[in-house]
Amino acid sequence: MKNISFCTFSIGQLKLLPLLLLLNFNVSFSQAGPYSYFAPYGNNVFTSKSEADHNSQILIANQMDNLSQSKDGLVIICDFEAPKNGDQLLSFESSKGRFLEVFYQNQTVMLRRYHENGTYYDYLLFDPLFTLKDQTPVDAVWTVRYFFTARFMWIEVQIKQTTIPINTQYLSATYFGLDYKFNDANSPMNEFLKRTSTAKIRIGSNANSTKFKIPGIVKIHEFNYSELKDHVQTHFSYPKEENKTQKKREVASTPEDKNNELEKAKTEGLETNSDFEFKVYPNPSKDYFNIDINSNSNREIQIQIFNLQGKELYSEAKNLNLGYNKITINHSNIRSDSDVMFLKITTKDNTYSYKLLHN
Repeated sequence: MKNISFCTFSIGQLKLLPLLLLLNFNVSFSQAGPYSYFAPYGNNVFTSKSEADHNSQILIANQMDNLSQSKDGLVIICDFEAPKNGDQLLSFESSKGRFLEVFYQNQTVMLRRYHENGTYYDYLLFDPLFTLKDQTPVDAVWTVRYFFTARFMWIEVQIKQTTIPINTQYLSATYFGLDYKFNDANSPMNEFLKRTSTAKIRIGSNANSTKFKIPGIVKIHEFNYSELKDHVQTHFSYPKEENKTQKKREVASTPEDKNNELEKAKTEGLETNSDFEFKVYPNPSKDYFNIDINSNSNREIQIQIFNLQGKELYSEAKNLNLGYNKITINHSNIRSDSDVMFLKITTKDNTYSYKLLHN
């Protein structure tokens, strides 16, 4: 039986993008956007030969022989028409089988990550992607740019309608990528980069809703992780127009005491390249929440919880075993009535930060 769990991750779970950590403090579960920023990618392009208005196709990595193997990232550019909850947008397969699926769910993206033993976890992003001024046009066509590397993903979604301004794009980042065992030479991402016939991308699905379509051709470009990181850090900026929601984010993410523990939790570590994976659920929570941790070794971790002002509310050391670990924390043990808090998990090598919601 598969282990089906639910978890939410926001845009602030990525070390390489400290600028984007501000978006993690949106209590109303939406970004400031839309944005006019577009992440860069290479000029070389693989173009699929599928007919328009299909609902599913498979791309095999060895077909992309015109793309360089010197890059460490690929971006899929595809239009999706009328996606509905549960519709599959993408699926990644390697020689070890299916390992990652991307679904449309509640105006955003749900990522389903499979492990070698057949279990999987579902991660629903906080950040709304398929949206326009807080509304979702019925049966609209959306252009999705899906950047993926071994250890992280960057997703951009824009409504495909030429009569509206260019700043109609929403974006998000996820802290994990295609590789579960990061140091494995036979990792799934390596199969894509080496253009093997075992690396496959399924776009859409025949099981999707009846109106779902892929109205045009699919393109795949290449990019370098380091170049994308540098470009985001130097070119991405927030909309200049202020509103009440944006002000709340700015206050929450810039506490007066720059030396307190919350500031450290937001800026240090947040590694994306360690063999350590965790999920927090339920979130929001009422009486308690769980932390499921998949660790590649026996290790000690420190768990801390802070309020918006950076005051420590909870601290506990835990010893992890190799493999699956489950930790339950009761709200009665947290010294706070706040409905927004921040979880910090510290290992020997890395620090992870996560937003907690209490209802």
